[in-house]
Amino acid sequence: MFLLKQENEHSLLELHFVLINATQQTFNLHEIALALKKQIEYAYTIPRFGLTCFATIKVLYQYNLKQLYLYPTIAMCNSVTNNNVAESHFTGLLMKINKNFIADIISHKNKRTVPHEVGHLLGLDHPHANATFESVNFNAHILEQQITEADKKHNLMCQSWYIQKHGVTLNDAIQLAPQQIQLIFENLTKNKLHNNYFILKKWWGYKLVTKL
Repeated sequence: MFLLKQENEHSLLELHFVLINATQQTFNLHEIALALKKQIEYAYTIPRFGLTCFATIKVLYQYNLKQLYLYPTIAMCNSVTNNNVAESHFTGLLMKINKNFIADIISHKNKRTVPHEVGHLLGLDHPHANATFESVNFNAHILEQQITEADKKHNLMCQSWYIQKHGVTLNDAIQLAPQQIQLIFENLTKNKLHNNYFILKKWWGYKLVTKL
C-alpha cells in the first residue's frame, strides 16, 4: 500500500510492502528487508522537495494469494526477464528480484535497482527513449518528457546503460527531478496505482496469472 500525507510544505510518502521467497533457496529475508528499507527510504527522502519516505517491509514465510492481493509484493525469484536484476509491473503490485543478485543488494553494492523498480510501481517511466541516447521518451508522461538532459545523467529512473554512457557510477544516479515527484503525487492522489496485474479476484477466490 502506498500513502501520501501532506501538511503545509512537507510531504510524507509511506510505502508498505510484503516480502516473499518464491525460490527453493534459503535466504535471510529479514536481512534483505532491512537492506531494501534503507535503500528505498534513502532514495525517496528528499529534503529539498520537503519529502520524507517511510517504508515498511513485512516478511511472509507462509502466505496465500489473498494476502498478496492488496499489497505491493517483493518476491525473490529464480529468474527475471533477460536475467536482469529485477523487474516490476508498471503502476502495479509486484516486484521480482533475481536471486542471483541478492548478495549485491544486501551489501549495498547495488543500492539503485530496487528504488528504480519502486519508481515504476509509483508510475514513473524511463525519461529517455528505449535504446536511444540523449533522447525523450514520448511514451512517458508529459511531466517526464520535460526532464532535462542534465538531470537525466544522475536520474534514478534512467536505465543503467544510459547512466553508464554518461560515465556516472550507477549508485550515484539516484536523484529524482521535481517533475517526477509531481507525477508520483498526482498518481497517488488520483488513485492511479495499485493495479493488480498478477492476481485476479474471481468469485471463487484468487487466481495467479503471472508466474513468480
